Order: sequence, then C-alpha cells, then structure tokens
Amino acid sequence: MDFMDSFVRDLEGLLGVSKPEISLAEMWRNSPPQSDANIELSDYLETAGTLPYYKDACAKLDEFVEGYKKKFYKTPFFHQALR
Repeated sequence: MDFMDSFVRDLEGLLGVSKPEISLAEMWRNSPPQSDANIELSDYLETAGTLPYYKDACAKLDEFVEGYKKKFYKTPFFHQALR
C-alpha cells in the first residue's frame, strides 16, 4: 500500500487537490441494497465475485452433465456453490 499511498500523494500535489476519505463499509451500512440489508459489506464481498462466476461456469456445463448422466446413470457431483 505504500506505493499506492505515495502515488496518490504525488498526484494530489501535482493536481493541487486532496482525495476525500470514504468508508465503503460505512456507506454500505447507511444505504445497503434492499436484498442485502442485513449483511455486512465484508461478508457480502466474500462471495460476490465467486458465486456468480461459478453459476455462469456451471450453466456452461449442461452438455457435460447430460453426457455424464447418459454414461453413469447419475448426476455428477457439484459443490453446493454451483447448485
């Protein structure tokens, strides 16, 4: 973070401005999305990037699943995050 802080300080000096201090967690608490009103931002972010990726990846596996079912007469195992 030292590099980034140094870069921002240099940029502030060059442009003659100062960056505003914000807290995303505080903004989330003050105005959360309706669907996630009771979840802390840190908890939401733990799965915000991974679960949609897994769901999209799983959707692309339909052909594999059908072939697996025909060959082994059962559904392949998927982690619960993919279900």
